[in-house]
Amino acid sequence: MGTYKFVLVTEALVEDSFIAPEWSHAILGGAVPVYIGTPNIGNFAPGPRSFIDIRDFASGAELWDFLLRFDSNDEAYQQWFDWKASAKKAYQADEKSQHAVGTGEGVHVDDIEAEVLRRRMVRWSQPVVERLRDLDAE
Repeated sequence: MGTYKFVLVTEALVEDSFIAPEWSHAILGGAVPVYIGTPNIGNFAPGPRSFIDIRDFASGAELWDFLLRFDSNDEAYQQWFDWKASAKKAYQADEKSQHAVGTGEGVHVDDIEAEVLRRRMVRWSQPVVERLRDLDAE
């Protein structure tokens, strides 16, 4: 565990798929991000229950009470890191594989049908392509 149990992560820009480095800094530092920013942050979370979305609370007081429950209960707090077990399994599966590219899910590019891979690549690149089009239009 890092120095802090929770780290407040706010984005200067609230836009789909825009995530500043502070998001990964909090996770890599061993803290639970308390996040406000891109509405689709769940798509980038390392696992279920790996962050706290500020928008899930009606008030700052409600959020504070929620955080205090985990601050005083280490066993409950550790549940925020249950996602690491499945991530470790996927990493180990990627490491044992002879494939050049891993997906982080224990599934490899060579194992995915070409059409499925094409759809995934289009979906993953869509926000970037749309933003580039927006910049060209400006």
